[in-house]
Amino acid sequence: MMLKKYTRLFCFTIALILVCCSSQKALGKTLPRTTYAKARKIKLSENRVLAGTNNAIFSVDANRRIVWEFSEFPPPLFDFAFIPTTDLIYVTTADNTMYILNAKTGKSLYSNGRNGSGAYGKVKPYLNDECLITDNLWGYRDRLNDPNIENGVTAWQGLTPLWSRHIPANSSLVIRGKRIFVVVKQRHKTRIIEIHPPRSREHQRRS
Repeated sequence: MMLKKYTRLFCFTIALILVCCSSQKALGKTLPRTTYAKARKIKLSENRVLAGTNNAIFSVDANRRIVWEFSEFPPPLFDFAFIPTTDLIYVTTADNTMYILNAKTGKSLYSNGRNGSGAYGKVKPYLNDECLITDNLWGYRDRLNDPNIENGVTAWQGLTPLWSRHIPANSSLVIRGKRIFVVVKQRHKTRIIEIHPPRSREHQRRS
């Protein structure tokens, strides 16, 4: 009986060690120089950099040592942005999926994978603590043969979506201070449209 008890305790301890080692398998390793050179990089702090590749996002120190790795998403990585005031990273990937990560640990605090023929797209910081994420509805335009179906953009604050707006297809977002513009390139001209966020009490307070 005593031997069986210690055997179970030993097996539990070994399993716990294996889980911990697996979850931190990248910790302390060095990101290869070529991978780092090709990655899209965002500065997190004086000695930390966020490096994004098609298959993973890494937080690395000044010597390219990996602090954490996030690769639990369907590749490729589309876009990502860091909001310093909230210490959050917003990520869009293939398979119509988005994530919000804790910048210190790389832990996913929120994820959303949607069914349908759309895709999460570009990610842009906005104001001090918000992030704009676009929706590309190209699949619906193609499947329904309707070029008039618009894309969308949603403003996030922390883990909460604040507001959404329709934007023209094949357009790009440009942010100038508190103002949000949509640039639509057409065959013979370029249109610029301003998006007006809702004038909530919180937005009024910060404007």
